[in-house]
Amino acid sequence: MVEESRKWNSSNSIMFSSSLGTVISQNQIDIFFSSGTVQYLPSPLSPFSLVARLGIPLVALTRNNFSAKSKVVAQRSRLAMNGTGAHIKNYGNPAIYYPNTSIVKSELINIFRSNGYSVILDTSGTTTGIYGNDCYSGDLVFMKM
Repeated sequence: MVEESRKWNSSNSIMFSSSLGTVISQNQIDIFFSSGTVQYLPSPLSPFSLVARLGIPLVALTRNNFSAKSKVVAQRSRLAMNGTGAHIKNYGNPAIYYPNTSIVKSELINIFRSNGYSVILDTSGTTTGIYGNDCYSGDLVFMKM
């Protein structure tokens, strides 16, 4: 997405980066916020290991996909359900699939606790059965102590 975005004139004033480590090391980051994104990464826990090691004071993670054992499922959606604004009818509305990796909540919590963080909010279990009966959504907020 970063490489493609660099080709568009409308994004000339926006800074893009493919490296989370570079962005964090070059800026004073007070809050790291992620909403429903990490389960789509090839290694969902990797960015959190980096964020925790670098000591960002507040980390808020919402709309996560948790399970007792990590697994990858195919998430089904429709093209028109992605993005904002009016859907371009010429594209149709085909089914599209995303790999979605559930996260073992205890592993995520351990990453932050082992780096001096406390859990200050845990709303796990807000929705069940999204990707099977053993998966559930949840939010976590960590504070560096």
